[in-house]
Amino acid sequence: MIPVSSRFEKDAEKIVEKIGKNSVRVDVDDRPLTMQKKIREAETEWINYVVVIGQKEIDSGLLAVRDRRTGEIRQMKLEELVKEIGRDVADKPFKRSVVPQRLSERPQF
Repeated sequence: MIPVSSRFEKDAEKIVEKIGKNSVRVDVDDRPLTMQKKIREAETEWINYVVVIGQKEIDSGLLAVRDRRTGEIRQMKLEELVKEIGRDVADKPFKRSVVPQRLSERPQF
C-alpha cells in the first residue's frame, strides 16, 4: 500500500486494517521517498499487488492496483482485491508477518 503523500497515510492504514482481517499480509510504505521510487522498489521486490492511495481513490472508493503478473494498473473495489488475493493464495499456508506493517519502522541493513 503506497500513499501518494503523508496526508493519506491514515487512509491507507484503514484499508490495510480491512485487508489484514482477511488473512492477507499487507504493508504500508510510509518512508519519505517519492511515490515513483516506492513503486519501483515494490516491483523489484516481486510484490504481487501494489496499491496507490490518493484523493481520487478515497473519493471514488476504487483502488489503483498494479498487478505484477500482467503489468496492468486496474481500478478495483477493496472487496474485489481481497477476493482475488484469496483465490491466489487459497492453497497456500498463511503465516503472519513478524515485522511491522509500516516500512519506516522496519530495521535497515
